[in-house]
Amino acid sequence: MAALNKYSNCLIKMYRAKSKDLGDEMKMILDHFDEQTTDIVSHRYSTALRGLPLYLRERDAISKTCVDTDLEETYTRGVKLGILKVMEDNLSQATKRCQNLAIILEETVVVEDLPDFPTAFMVLFGLLYALNIEYPKGLKYTFEAVQNIFVGLGEKCTNRVQSLKNKLFTL
Repeated sequence: MAALNKYSNCLIKMYRAKSKDLGDEMKMILDHFDEQTTDIVSHRYSTALRGLPLYLRERDAISKTCVDTDLEETYTRGVKLGILKVMEDNLSQATKRCQNLAIILEETVVVEDLPDFPTAFMVLFGLLYALNIEYPKGLKYTFEAVQNIFVGLGEKCTNRVQSLKNKLFTL
């Protein structure tokens, strides 16, 4: 989290600079961040992590959202790995609250009740690393960036991640 704290502002600046090239999804992530008025640090970390796959030109989703009245199997079926965000199903509220954040590995919820997205992301990374699970093809660069830049494990990295690393170290 210390490295995420160190680089999150720089990442968000880089996302803003390229937001037109990165599409509507990045615009939504940045707009959501701009609307936040509480727990800014957690939202900054979330924005940095959610934008990373888009910035690295990976289009696989790392997270899914469902409501608490849905069957868990509906959202875990076919999911090799990811973060499941369970929202309350209360139509009377304008904004829905997050009930649960969970980690899915091989269609199974393996960790639940995580406090926020950055923690869930780092727990997912830790599980992949500790269990020696190969990074999924569609998020390979994202997890490689976390491993090499945020966690500092490994010296060699692909050109795409090395380019990101160079940009972060010069900002």
